[in-house]
Amino acid sequence: MNKRLFTLLEVLLVTVILGLVASAALLVVDQSDDQMRLNENKRRIEQIRRAILGPDGVVINGQPLLSGYLADVGEMPKSINNLLQQPTNIPTWNLSD
Repeated sequence: MNKRLFTLLEVLLVTVILGLVASAALLVVDQSDDQMRLNENKRRIEQIRRAILGPDGVVINGQPLLSGYLADVGEMPKSINNLLQQPTNIPTWNLSD
């Protein structure tokens, strides 16, 4: 009977190689997940910026369009909660705009 069996060293070597391939694949997947989260956070920050300052580059009759919290209220919000509550000095302010 002349069967060739794998030695312990060969089995360990294959296990190490498979572990390295698996960890490299996990790093690639993790980095793409981080990039998606970063892109989502950038999008949300831009939404908050537009809510405070209004959109960029909108011009009417040669004048920039002033809108957003700063144009409506006249001051920067003290906290994020100010963007979610109606200012007391503007009774007709609409949160949905």
